Amino acid sequence: MDHWRVCLIMPFLDEARHLPAVLASLEAQTYDRDRLYLIAVDNGSMDGGSEVVRDWLARSDVAGQVIRTEVRSIPHALNRALAHVHPDDYVVRVDAHTI
Repeated sequence: MDHWRVCLIMPFLDEARHLPAVLASLEAQTYDRDRLYLIAVDNGSMDGGSEVVRDWLARSDVAGQVIRTEVRSIPHALNRALAHVHPDDYVVRVDAHTI
């Protein structure tokens, strides 16, 4: 059976004002939703960014999760996200300003 996904890994820190546009851009993609999986890593935001992503995931047909870490480091965030990726998955790095 074929289980691969395209995992979108997005670390962010205090990007709540930018996240709606980024998430709308992901929503506009025409790629098969059953193959997309968003892993958003909150690096200690204080502006409600995690809630923005969680609310979007609850409404969206894109699956995913939010991981929180207090270590403010993009490499650390990427490694945390990669721990949730299956070996057969493809990984796409997304920035919290990517549209």
